[in-house]
Amino acid sequence: MGNRFEFYEEILVDVALKGSYSQLVLFLANLTNTNKVMVLKQMRLSTTNPKLDGVTNLDSLETVSFQGVFIGYRYREDAKEVGRK
Repeated sequence: MGNRFEFYEEILVDVALKGSYSQLVLFLANLTNTNKVMVLKQMRLSTTNPKLDGVTNLDSLETVSFQGVFIGYRYREDAKEVGRK
């Protein structure tokens, strides 16, 4: 959990992915199509040393590692009780 405010709270999500650069960019692009508010708090993108033995599809080769922390938001349930008083 992240910070708590009067009417909402933060939900922290740690994400670790490995894949090709195009796969990771597609994942991040698909996040922009959601109707939820999300913020990327931290991100680390690094290259990996893939093993080429027996690789038949270079497009799916794991060449990039992504680690990040996303923040999502939700209304606090107890805030509804405060509003009723």
